[in-house]
Amino acid sequence: SISWQPVSPYLTNAATVTIALQQTYSWVNSAWGCLALSGSLSETLVCLTGCSSNTTSIFVKGPCVYYDFGLDVTTARSVQTLSYALSAQLVLAYQNSTWKTLVSGATTWNVATYINLAVRNDTGVINSSPTANMTPIVVVPVNTQQTLRIPMTDGDYDVVKCRWASSTSAVASTTIDECKGVCQDLPGAKLHSSSNTDNNCTIVFNTSVVGYYCIAIQIEDFMLSSPNGTALSSIPLQFLVRSVQVSCGIPTITGDPTNGDTIYVQYNITYSAVITAQSGCSSTTIVRFLTIILPSGLASISTLFQSSSVLYSTILKWTPTIDQIGTKQLFCTFAIDSNNSLSTEYCLNFVVIAQITASNSNKDSINWYLILGVSLGIGLPLCILMNILSYFNFPRWFNKKLL
Repeated sequence: SISWQPVSPYLTNAATVTIALQQTYSWVNSAWGCLALSGSLSETLVCLTGCSSNTTSIFVKGPCVYYDFGLDVTTARSVQTLSYALSAQLVLAYQNSTWKTLVSGATTWNVATYINLAVRNDTGVINSSPTANMTPIVVVPVNTQQTLRIPMTDGDYDVVKCRWASSTSAVASTTIDECKGVCQDLPGAKLHSSSNTDNNCTIVFNTSVVGYYCIAIQIEDFMLSSPNGTALSSIPLQFLVRSVQVSCGIPTITGDPTNGDTIYVQYNITYSAVITAQSGCSSTTIVRFLTIILPSGLASISTLFQSSSVLYSTILKWTPTIDQIGTKQLFCTFAIDSNNSLSTEYCLNFVVIAQITASNSNKDSINWYLILGVSLGIGLPLCILMNILSYFNFPRWFNKKLL
């Protein structure tokens, strides 16, 4: 994936705009180790339109940030600062031809990002691209329908949508090939995207042949006032689906809250949930949770612990801050077993709200005026009545005691 954001989005009167360009790529670990990815890899991005002198020598290499030896994957990420003219529109792309062997036989790829540095007419600032997260390889059983949610976020709280990458996409008045040989590489896959701030992107698919398939999509942001208008920016997301023959069931994530729930969380109050998974058969165990996205800010997920003979758990904790009131946040994770099989993706939706406080003056405080009024209204007549009765009956009581 390639995403970007301006370093100073409110600086709109300068001649140039400095952006932080983030690149994230995953490689076959046995072919490209960390030393090569962070040092000797010499490949660079290419500029497809809107080019300037600052669009050359943008290296794709970066430090390793993630390993998965079971899947033979290493992920590298780099962040570079680049300066372009205010209002510049350009497309940067990484092109190559060394895909892991795919069922389709495709080998070439192209991942392209559209950068638009014009001042927005709705917010008066410079746009930031959306971001998207996904595990490099999703392992699924063959001949089984799968539903996969792509976590998408946007720092400007725009409407974010997804679409299939295209070999003939019109971007910045230029036709761009966004995917080369892997455009819609998984036959029959369906892509569903919302047109509101739910930022929902869901892929429904089934694999009929064991092997690797590529998912190539574009993530785009739109103004709230024009969710079906022209995209403000576009970033790529490409990952692999590995279809395997399994001898037992895949892991399952169970418990409360259930998958897909929407939870309202008060700011400055810590929310916690225990996420529990169970292996698909007795011969496998849950080895870890692979978290794709956490709510922004003070969020964490604990290390795996065994909660019973067959159940394994992790604890999600998150404390939203006051500046997050009104925002929607997302948590998504997979459970992975000892066969490297992934569970169905488990996601929780969060909405941050203000703290709920009861009106203490009406519910909890003691109304002494009311108590005094009731006491006088009931107690005074009762005292008078007792005095009258005692006057007439006291002598008899007294006489009885003397006898």
